[in-house]
Amino acid sequence: MLWHNFGGNAPTDDQQTMYQSFHHICITHFELANNYGPPPGSAERNFGQILKEDLARYRNELIISFKAGYGMRDDRSSL
Repeated sequence: MLWHNFGGNAPTDDQQTMYQSFHHICITHFELANNYGPPPGSAERNFGQILKEDLARYRNELIISFKAGYGMRDDRSSL
């Protein structure tokens, strides 16, 4: 699961490098959800920070979508 690379347990430098690489090869659509992580929600927080610090100048070129309404549980059966 690629989104596991963007949670709170992954190095921020690696995440920044990946997002910048995506933009350089014209990937402009980023899809996030409140249960992406781990831990749940951390992928959204990390993306927001990287958007603010590194991708802000490309804001008008990006498509950012979010899933909503998924309940978050502690067990893996909710994945």
